[in-house]
Amino acid sequence: MSQQKRKVLILMESMDKGGAEKVLLTLLSNINPLEYDINLLLYFGGGFYQPQLPIYVKIETLYTRGSLISRLSLFLKRRLSIDWIYNYALRRYKNIDFHVIISFMEGFPLLLHSFLTDNSKNNISWIHTDLLADHWTSSIIPFQFERDTYNKMNKLLFVSKNAQDNFIDLFSLNLADSDVFLNPIPRDQIRFDGSKISNTLFIENSFKIVSVGRLSTQKSFDLLISTIDLLVRRGNRGSLKIIGEGNLRDKLSEQIVSLGLSDCISLEGFFSNPYPIVASADLFVSSSFVEGYPLAMCEALCLGIPFVATRTAGSEAILDSGKYGLIVDHRVDSLADAIESIILTPERYNYYKMMAVKRGDSFSIEQTLKRFESIIEGKD
Repeated sequence: MSQQKRKVLILMESMDKGGAEKVLLTLLSNINPLEYDINLLLYFGGGFYQPQLPIYVKIETLYTRGSLISRLSLFLKRRLSIDWIYNYALRRYKNIDFHVIISFMEGFPLLLHSFLTDNSKNNISWIHTDLLADHWTSSIIPFQFERDTYNKMNKLLFVSKNAQDNFIDLFSLNLADSDVFLNPIPRDQIRFDGSKISNTLFIENSFKIVSVGRLSTQKSFDLLISTIDLLVRRGNRGSLKIIGEGNLRDKLSEQIVSLGLSDCISLEGFFSNPYPIVASADLFVSSSFVEGYPLAMCEALCLGIPFVATRTAGSEAILDSGKYGLIVDHRVDSLADAIESIILTPERYNYYKMMAVKRGDSFSIEQTLKRFESIIEGKD
């Protein structure tokens, strides 16, 4: 054990409900606090996971979401390249030498990191999505500024090989040190939590389908709802539960009602422990048009739930291009055909259930944590 703790600064947008936030919570909850002095700077304070962070993590927040000062800071930087508000807000951090600084997500954390690269010889940035498929950060950071900031990093980490390759295509960067870092999956805890009794019941005598994710455009739940509509019109009896919350709730609710599917599709909201519901389903379906390395998909595989997913960087990586689950085009008919092939073919269903269990067995949090600490120490 070292005599002096390594001083670590982690930059994050918030600790709200999301996959990257949950991954960070898992890593920080399992890291050795005797070895590392963890400082977490949040662009926006609050969020579901913030109270769950361990007490040894020193948390500070820069802005309140939607505040005038946060909007002014971003406007001046993005439109006029004026930095003084950010420099003032980060003044304390600019006087500290950190062993490592990590922008744990694209977007706002990278923006903050751009002001602090001189405060560490070990600057690391994490990319949790496929930016080529959905370059959502362009509304925050101008392209050239984003590219230049990534180019200053000592190391870039990606959640999948496809996300890494697509990043290179988007930014045309010659990455001297980039690698894939798979998200930590606490397999045994997920299976334990999944064994609990769920109070949320599916419709009896129906094929039970579940999906988990933020109710946002990227998850394409409207596509999934239309797919269930097609399956019902084909004469299949199925029920769908969508677990998650987001700004598209009202729009998706209206779609369900307009299609007359209120009796078989429900928006369940957010659950801190969704695993009993997932474990009681027959099939997990992901309808996203973009994913980096979706946590919900890994969690469902840990529970041995067969999988159908639309083609994304994340589904290709996790399902090994279709070895561990069906991957289809991002179309209603393709998704419906794949689901129907599993509903109507017990042999195929049992095969993919067996493969889900096998893939779930491969996840290990211990090796991930060892590598995370090695990266912090600059040994990886």
